Amino acid sequence: MVIKKSHATCMAIPLRFAQQTDILNMKNMRLVNEEGVEWKVEIEYTRSMVIIKEGWSAFRKDNKIAYGETCRFKLIRGPIANVLQVQKIPTPLCLQ
Repeated sequence: MVIKKSHATCMAIPLRFAQQTDILNMKNMRLVNEEGVEWKVEIEYTRSMVIIKEGWSAFRKDNKIAYGETCRFKLIRGPIANVLQVQKIPTPLCLQ
C-alpha cells in the first residue's frame, strides 16, 4: 500500500485481506517492523472497512514511514498470537 496523508493517524486495511487473514475478528493486535520490534494497535471494523487505529501513528513515526512510500503488510501466524509485519518497500531508482 502507498502511504497517503489520510494515513497519518489510522490505516485502512483492504477488506479482502482482512477477511482472508481473519483480522475482522480481532480488536487488538501487534505490528512488527523489519527488526522485530512490536507496537500494540487497536483494530476497528465497520461494514466496509477495517482500520488500524490506536498505535498506528506511533508505529509510522517511529519507523519513519513517509507519505508516498510503499509498505507491504504480511500476517505472520504464531503459536500464541498473530502479528502484522509492516515492511517498507524501497522505491526503484527509475521511479525516484
